[in-house]
Amino acid sequence: MLTLTVMVSVVLAKFPNSYKNSNMKTKLIVLLSLILSACMGVPDGIHVVTGFEANKYLGTWYEIARLDHSFERGLEKVTANLNIL
Repeated sequence: MLTLTVMVSVVLAKFPNSYKNSNMKTKLIVLLSLILSACMGVPDGIHVVTGFEANKYLGTWYEIARLDHSFERGLEKVTANLNIL
């Protein structure tokens, strides 16, 4: 939760002064807390994979097929570069 507080503080620091009044600040903190807390945890019935070796998947991946999506039309030679941060 400390990380969430730090993230909210960083977001608030970048907002204009008009958004920094205490009422707006409280609403924003509550909203961001709800949104970000929804992304935490593992759903029931889902088990984390053990023994996963991320290093095997690093590097450049080339697309060999794709589902038809309007935002991907016209793309050619699509690649993804995977790295560990």
